[in-house]
Amino acid sequence: MTRGYKDLQIRLLRVVLLRLKQPPSDIIKQVNRLRKISIFDASIVLLVIFFAYISIHPFVAAIVGSSTGSFAPIKIWKDILVALVAVGVITYGVAKEGVRKKLLEDRLIWFAVLYSLLTLAVFITTQSYENKAGFAGLIFNLRFIALFLIVRILMYGASKPGEKLAYIRSFLSKWVVVIATAVALFGIAQALILPSDFMTHFGYNGVTTISPVSTVDDNMDVRRAFSTLNDANEFGAYLIIPIVLSLERLIRTRKWQYLASALIMVIGLYLSHSRGAFIGLIVALAIFCIPYIRNRLNRKTIALGITGLIATFTVILFTATVYPPARLAIFHSSPKDGSLIEGSTLDHFVATKDGVKDVITHPFGRGVGEAGPASFYDTSDKKSRIAENYYVQIAQEVGLLGAVLFIATIVVGLRQVLSTKNIAYSWSFFAGFIGVSVVAVFLHTWASDSVSYIAWGLLGIFLPLSFQNVANKKVKH
Repeated sequence: MTRGYKDLQIRLLRVVLLRLKQPPSDIIKQVNRLRKISIFDASIVLLVIFFAYISIHPFVAAIVGSSTGSFAPIKIWKDILVALVAVGVITYGVAKEGVRKKLLEDRLIWFAVLYSLLTLAVFITTQSYENKAGFAGLIFNLRFIALFLIVRILMYGASKPGEKLAYIRSFLSKWVVVIATAVALFGIAQALILPSDFMTHFGYNGVTTISPVSTVDDNMDVRRAFSTLNDANEFGAYLIIPIVLSLERLIRTRKWQYLASALIMVIGLYLSHSRGAFIGLIVALAIFCIPYIRNRLNRKTIALGITGLIATFTVILFTATVYPPARLAIFHSSPKDGSLIEGSTLDHFVATKDGVKDVITHPFGRGVGEAGPASFYDTSDKKSRIAENYYVQIAQEVGLLGAVLFIATIVVGLRQVLSTKNIAYSWSFFAGFIGVSVVAVFLHTWASDSVSYIAWGLLGIFLPLSFQNVANKKVKH
C-alpha cells in the first residue's frame, strides 16, 4: 500500500467524521488503532462471533432452510468455511519457519494430523466419496479438528500471545457462560412454559428439519429441553463446560450472577433429561472439586464419600421402582415396561454391543460415513449403524488405529492443559472437557457441531505455549 493511498484513506475518513463533528485528531487515532490490529486479534474476535453463532446454528438452519427449501447449504456452510480457512492457515504454518518448528515439536499437533490423514486415506481408499454419507462423515469427524488446528497455528504465529492469553482465557470463559446461560433459559422456557408446537413457527417439522418437540419415552407430559440445538442430548452435553467455567468464575470473582448462571444451566441440563450429560456433569464437577478438597482427603473422608455414593444410588434405584415419574426421568422407562432398563437404556446397551462386534469383524474400518449420524445420509438401502458411542463409531469408520489416534489426541491434549492447571480457568476447562469426553461414551457427542466446535476451539486457547509464562496467575476478570 503506497503512502499516497494511505493519505487518501485518511482524508476520506476525515471528511466523514468531520460531518459527525468529530475532531481530526480522533481520525488519526482511530486509523492508527486499526493498523495495530493483528491477524491474531482479528481471529479471536471471529472466534467469539463463531461461538455465539454455532450455539444457535440449528435454529437458524431450520428457519432459513424451511423458508428457502435449501437445507444442505445452510447446514454445512460454516463447516466449508472452517475447512477453507484451515487449508490456508495450515499452509501458512508450514511455510513460516518459526511456526513450523513449534508445530513439529507439539505432540498434540502430530496426533491430530495423523488422525486426520488416516481419515482422509480411508475416505479415499474405501471410495467413501461415492456416497453422500462419506462426505457427511468426513465433515463430522474432522471439522472440530480443523478449528483446533486453526486456533493453535494462529497462536503459534502470533506476536507474543502469552501477554494476551490470560485476558483471552478470562474473556472467552465469560463469553461462553453468557451464551450458554441464554441458551439454557430458552430451553427451560421451551420445556416448561411454551406450547409444544411453538418451534413449528420457526420451521421445525421433524421431517426435513428438527422435530418441534422432544419427549421422554414418547410421553408428552415429560418434554425434553433442546433449546436452539439439534436435540436434547446435544443440549445437555453443550452445557457441561459452561457450568464448570461459571463455578470457577464464581469462586474467583465472588459475583453471584455466576451462581445464578450455573443454576440456570443445571436446570436446563436436568430438563434435557440426558442421562449421558448427567454422568458427564457429575464427573466434571468431581474433577473440578479436587483442588478444593485435596487437603481434606484421607481414608475416613474417602470411605464416607464412597458410602454416600452407594447410599445415593440405592435411594435412586428404590425411588425409581416405586415412583413412576422418577422411573421415567432416570431410566426413561414406563411402568408398563418389563424392567427398569427396558426401552432406550437397553437399546443403548445393545447398540454399543453391536458396534463393538462390528469393530471386531472389521478392525480396519468400514469407511468414512459408514457409522454414526453420517450413516443416515447413506443413499443406498444399507441400514444406518448407530453405536451410541462416539469412540466405537470412529473404530467402525476408520478402524481401531483411527480410534486409538483420536483417543490419544484427547489424552495428549488434556495432559497439556493439565500443565497449566495453576492458570485461571484452565482447571475448570480441563474438568469440563473430560466431562464431555465421558458423554461421548454414551452418545455420538463429538459429532455435534455446537458441542465439538466450542470444546475444541477452547482447547486451542487453553493449551500452553512454549514462550508463555505459566507462573503468571494474575488475570483481569
